[in-house]
Amino acid sequence: MTPEINRRWKLGFWLILALPILAITIGSTVFLVWLELANLEEGFEREAIEARVAFETILIAEASRLQTVASLSAVTSIAQSAPRRLGEGVDDRDLIEQQWEQINREHSLLRRILDNEAAVTLRRLRDDDPRLRELILTDLHGNTLAATDKPARYSYHESGWWRAAREAEPHTLVAADLDSEGSLSLAVPVCRPGRRSIVDGVLCARVDLAPAAEQRLLSSGRRLFVLLSGDVAWLIGGDSLAGEGLAPIVDELARRKETKGRAREYRYRILPVSAGIVWTQPARLLVARVEPGFPLHRFVRPALVLMFGILLAALIPPAADVWLRAKLLKPLEEPLHAGFWILHTALGRGRLSSRREPIQKELAAWFENLQSSPSRLSEAISEDMRRDMAMALEFQQAFLNRPYPVVPEVHLPGRLRLEFAHLYQPALAMGGDFFDITALANDTAGIFIGDVMGHGTSSALIVAMLRTLIAEQSRRGRNAPLFLRELNNEFCKILSAFPQTIFASAAYFVADTTSRIATYSVAGHPPPFHLHRSVGRVSRLETPKPAGVALGLIPGEEYGGGTVRLEDGDAFIFFTDGVYEATNPAGEEFGIARLERVLRSNVYRPSREILPAVMDAIRQFTAGNPLKDDVCLVAVDIRTDSR
Repeated sequence: MTPEINRRWKLGFWLILALPILAITIGSTVFLVWLELANLEEGFEREAIEARVAFETILIAEASRLQTVASLSAVTSIAQSAPRRLGEGVDDRDLIEQQWEQINREHSLLRRILDNEAAVTLRRLRDDDPRLRELILTDLHGNTLAATDKPARYSYHESGWWRAAREAEPHTLVAADLDSEGSLSLAVPVCRPGRRSIVDGVLCARVDLAPAAEQRLLSSGRRLFVLLSGDVAWLIGGDSLAGEGLAPIVDELARRKETKGRAREYRYRILPVSAGIVWTQPARLLVARVEPGFPLHRFVRPALVLMFGILLAALIPPAADVWLRAKLLKPLEEPLHAGFWILHTALGRGRLSSRREPIQKELAAWFENLQSSPSRLSEAISEDMRRDMAMALEFQQAFLNRPYPVVPEVHLPGRLRLEFAHLYQPALAMGGDFFDITALANDTAGIFIGDVMGHGTSSALIVAMLRTLIAEQSRRGRNAPLFLRELNNEFCKILSAFPQTIFASAAYFVADTTSRIATYSVAGHPPPFHLHRSVGRVSRLETPKPAGVALGLIPGEEYGGGTVRLEDGDAFIFFTDGVYEATNPAGEEFGIARLERVLRSNVYRPSREILPAVMDAIRQFTAGNPLKDDVCLVAVDIRTDSR
């Protein structure tokens, strides 16, 4: 090459290779820097939210305990009888208030307040838990009915916590009077048993939140936690490096109007605190941590990427220059010879030289082998198809045998829980029957059973399509008729491109363990059996009106909904038509009535044993006659015992 061409060649390499590498490197570095900063911000936001959740958990626990105390019979009876008890010798609240400091333990009024059944109960609770500093029960006028010790005053009708609790809805918790040591007043209306809308008094507890808050929050280290309520700031925990300089930092952060940002060497976030409690002064949790203005240790990875990119931009162009100069033409020789052979052999163009190149000899041998061995190619294709079919079958079985959801996730004694079982027997290698059990919420499950027309590979493909649509519609899963209607509409849209008619019958059942009510809807599918184990009876759920047709036939079809009560010990058995359409050698069908007799004879057995019993009855009835359709059985047991 001439010096000018050589110079241009090298300049071209630098422009083509080095500049894109540098551009990608700089862009990647900027992105990584932005990502690190975003992760830093996101991580601190998550920490702040977790701290608020931890603190609100403490408040919820204290509030729940106070509500429990307010419902004790000793407390409600004293509050309900307050008008009669206070009318005996106590007529002037203002006079009592003036004399309150001089009233000693022997005074009859103070004895009634400290020695009644409610006061004894409250005092025992206070002694068992050092976090409870004081418990006071007042009547509807703010006058003290019971207390753990002599209260600071007799009447609390002017106190903020009493007015807020008196004006609040029944069962609403009120928080007030936070101090800088972590002590907080929690108050709740005392409702009359059996008539919870009637309020007879107010119960107030002075709670020390510091031990629980320090245990839950201070384990994170290098953090500053402050609860702000009105003009009060309670310092829960601080960075060990801050020493005695926390007070001015807290004051500065508390005065800021922005809910997040930076101040001095701190990054801070201020979040509102609720926990379902009415605060007389809005409460906010301030979370801060020590963080340098530009944390260099977070940007090691972007720096390494930048250095590596610069190194590549410096090394690749010279190396590519050397390599291409030596290898540019030689690698093209073999493709050219192959192209000449293809033009001559396939299109009859051109002539091949008498000296055949190695690649041309290899292509000729390959072509001859291809022409003489079509059967081997066919066998290879068949083997691939069998392997694909086996993989599809394994996929279908793996999906059907997924672990059942646990509903509810946390079971309490006496509450309902759900147990599931299923049995699936396809007529061919792959089937068109399927089911889906989904946890719609912590206490709710949706059970879907469907039967696609036909069976085999084509039906299995339609099943896969329906599973995708079911997952997309899961957000509507709690409304059974709406779920089937939207599923049918989406299914019809997809099937509009198919020339042949395709449909699928379905039943959908939503079990809510909290309300103990199940709703269901069917689309051209038999409704499930209901096993009433408490009375040994078996029945079938009614088909709700309007009775919609199978999925995929009529767009916009409406489906009716039905409800059924969930009782402990009951079970629901879902099935497809392959169960009752199984035939014996004489052509007689198994039938719904025979299925019901099998269920009735096994009604007291667990569902995981009932389903095999049904399958055994079908096999005995068919006497070896092969199944003409898929068999799918799904059971839901309603139980209250522990798992």
